[in-house]
Amino acid sequence: MTRRGRRARLCVSVAAALLTGAVAVADGAPPEAAPAQPARSAPFQALGDVSLSAEKIRQTGPGDLELSGAVTVLAANARLQADRLEIREGRYIVAEGNVLVIWSGNRITGARMSYDLETGRGIVENATGYVDPEFYFTAASAEKVGDDRVRLEDATVTTCTQPVPYWSFSVSKARIRLDHYAHMTHLRLKVKHAPVLYLPYMVWPVKPDRAAGLLFPTTGSTRDRGEVITLPLFVPLGRSADVTLFGEYYTKAGWGGGGELVVLPNRSGHLSLSGFFIQDRLAGFGRWRVTYRQAQDFLNGFRLVADVNEVSDFAYFTDFERELRIASTPTTQARIEMTRNGPWVSLNVRELRREQLFASGASSVQQTLPEIEWRGRSRRLGKSPFYLSFESSLASIHQRGTFRADYGRADLFPTLSVPASPTPWLDVNATASYRVTHYTQSDADPSLATVSVSGAGLTRNVGALGVEVVGPKAFRYYTTGSGQTARRYKHVWEPRILYTFGQSYEREGEILRFDEVDLTPSSNQITYGFRTRLFAQRPRAKPEVPAGEGEAVLLPEPATGQLREVPAPHPGAEAPAPAAPVYREPVEIASIEVRQSRAFDRVLSAADLDPAPGFERSSPRSGVDLIGRLNPSPSMSFDLRTTYNILFDRVASVSLSGHVREQIGRASFSLVHSRRGAALEGRSTQLRLATGLTLLASKLRLELDGTYVPTAAVGAAKVPDQRWRVEYYTQCCGFLAEYLARDFGALTRREFRFSVDLRGIGRILDPHFSEER
Repeated sequence: MTRRGRRARLCVSVAAALLTGAVAVADGAPPEAAPAQPARSAPFQALGDVSLSAEKIRQTGPGDLELSGAVTVLAANARLQADRLEIREGRYIVAEGNVLVIWSGNRITGARMSYDLETGRGIVENATGYVDPEFYFTAASAEKVGDDRVRLEDATVTTCTQPVPYWSFSVSKARIRLDHYAHMTHLRLKVKHAPVLYLPYMVWPVKPDRAAGLLFPTTGSTRDRGEVITLPLFVPLGRSADVTLFGEYYTKAGWGGGGELVVLPNRSGHLSLSGFFIQDRLAGFGRWRVTYRQAQDFLNGFRLVADVNEVSDFAYFTDFERELRIASTPTTQARIEMTRNGPWVSLNVRELRREQLFASGASSVQQTLPEIEWRGRSRRLGKSPFYLSFESSLASIHQRGTFRADYGRADLFPTLSVPASPTPWLDVNATASYRVTHYTQSDADPSLATVSVSGAGLTRNVGALGVEVVGPKAFRYYTTGSGQTARRYKHVWEPRILYTFGQSYEREGEILRFDEVDLTPSSNQITYGFRTRLFAQRPRAKPEVPAGEGEAVLLPEPATGQLREVPAPHPGAEAPAPAAPVYREPVEIASIEVRQSRAFDRVLSAADLDPAPGFERSSPRSGVDLIGRLNPSPSMSFDLRTTYNILFDRVASVSLSGHVREQIGRASFSLVHSRRGAALEGRSTQLRLATGLTLLASKLRLELDGTYVPTAAVGAAKVPDQRWRVEYYTQCCGFLAEYLARDFGALTRREFRFSVDLRGIGRILDPHFSEER
C-alpha cells in the first residue's frame, strides 16, 4: 500500500474511532492487531467539525490522542500542522516541531504550540507570522486570541519580505486586532540591524482599507519663522473621500493649521480642497491660503475644470510654501470652466481671475464674471469651395489695479477661407475675416499716463485679408533596405509666400486691454521663404485603451429633461475583435524653413544707434529667420531657431532645444544665445537642463534641473536656479532627498528636504530646512 493510501485510510479510521472509541493503528493493521488499551468511562468525542490526519495516530486515554508525522488538524476556523501533536480531553493541543496555524489568510509558524480547539486560542513559541494585509513579524511568543486578535511578546514587525528587512520595529509588546489596529509599545526603529529611532507607543492600522489615525509628525527649520513641527491627522470619509487635518507650530510665528479634502466621485472625476491659516506673530495679522481643484466629465458631453488659488498677501509664498516653484511666484490665478465639444462647435463658460501681488500690499486684479465663448472649427459650406470658422464671446470684465473698470464686451470674429490645389505641386489658400467688438466703457483720454474710464462705449470694426501660396513644390521618394526592413522616405521642397492685410483702428488707445481679443494686429506685409521637409513611414499609434467601468455623473437631457443612463455591455455579448493589422503612416521627421518679412507701412528692423557708414539705420524688412526641427524617433525631438540681423550682418539670436525620453532616463535642454545693446555687441547665454535617470529596475531615480548662465555679470550667480533630487523605492520603503536653490538677486532661497516612507505606515520622517534672503 502506498503512503498516500495509508494516510487516506487513517483519516477514515480516525473519524470512526472518534465516534466509537475504537483504536486506529498507525500502519493500517486491522483492529484486532492493536495493542490493548486501558478501560474508558466514555467514548472519545470530537468538538465541532474537527478532522485529523497523520502518519501515526495512537489513542492514549479517554479523549487523548498522540499524532506524529505530518500532522494536520482541521478545526472549524483554523488549520493546525506540526511534526508531533497531542490532544488532551478532546480540546487541548500541545504541538512541537514545524508548528503552523492558519486562519482567515493569517498564519503563524514556530517551534512549539499550545492550542484550545473550543475557544480558538493558542500560543506559539519562537514564532514567525503574517497578518493580512501586510504585517510580518517574528516574536518570542505569539498568542492567537480568538479569530480576530493576536498578542506578541518581544517581537520584530515589518512590511518587508526580505530575510533581513530593510526596516523593522522591535517592540516589547503588540496587541493586534485584525482588520483594525495594532497597538505597540516601546518601539525601536531599525534600518537593517542598526537602531535609528525610539517611540514609546504607536498605533499601526492593520486593515486593507484606509485607516484613520495620527500620522508621523514632520519637522523643519526656516530662517525667519524658526523651527516648525507639523502633526497630521488622516480621516477616511468612505470609499471615495478622505480628509487630512494638521496642526503646525513655528517657534517664532506661532500656531497654525489646515487640511486637505480629497474626493473621487467616480472614475471620471477628482476634487481636492486644501487650506492653511496662521495667526502670524511676526507679521501681526492672520495669513492664509486656499486651493480648490476639480475635474469632472459628465454624460451629456460637458467637462468641468476648476483651479482656484487665493492667498492673503504677497510674502505668504516665500514665508510658508515649501515648493520652490510656488514660493517664487507673485501671482495667483483662479479658473472655473465648463466645456462641451461638438463635431463642429465648442461651448466654453468660464470664470477667470488673475491677481498680481505687490510687496507694498497692493494688488492688481483682472477677472471675468463670467465669459461665454462659442467657437466653430473650419467647416465646408455645402458643396461650395468656401470654409467657415468663427470665434465669438460675451464677457463681463472687472479690473482693479492701476485703474478701476466694470464693463461688458461682446466679440464676433468669423473667418472665411478658400483652399485650392489646382495642381499637385501648388496649394493656394485665401482667407477673409472681419472682427466686431463692442465695449460698454473706454478710456476717455489715451494721451494721459493713467487710464480715465468713461461711461462711453465704443465698437471696433476691423477686417483682414490673407493669401498663402505654397509651391511650386518638388518632391522625391527614397527607399532604403528591402523586404521587411525596407524604409520609404519622401523629401519635399516648397517655397512659400504669405500676404496679409489687416485694418488699423484709429481709436486703438481707448480700448481697455484685458486679453488677446483686445489686440488689433494691423498689418500690410508679405512673408516669403522656403521650407524643406523629410517624411518617413512609421507604424500608426495604437488607440488609447478605454477607461474601466464605473459610475458617471448624470445630467438631464436638454430636450426631455430626463436623466440618461448608459447601460454596460453584457459580458460575452461581443466576440473579441481580431488583431488589427499594422498600418504605416507618413510622419515628418525633419524640416528646415528660412523666411523673411517685408512691410509696406512700417519699419521692421531698426538700429539703436547709427551704424557704420554705408549701412541703413532702419529697414522695412525683418531679420532672416531659420527654423529647423528634427524628430528621429517618437522619443526624441530637437528644435533650432535663429535670427540674422540684416542691419549689422550678425546673428542676433540662437535657440536650440531638445528632448529625449527612453526607458532608463529622460533629458531635455534649451540653449539660448542672444546679442543685444548698441550694435549688438552685448551677449547673453543661458543653458537650461532637466534630466532624470531610472536605475536598478526602477528602484533608483535621479533628477537634476538647473540653469547655467556663463555670461552672468560680476557678482551675479552663474547657476541661479538648481534642483537635485534622489529617490530610492523598494518593496516596503522609499527614501527621498532633495536640494533646491534659487538666486535671482531680489530673491535668494535655499531648501533641503529628506523624507522616509514605510509601506503600511506612511511618512515617518520628513525634515526640511529653508533659508530666504
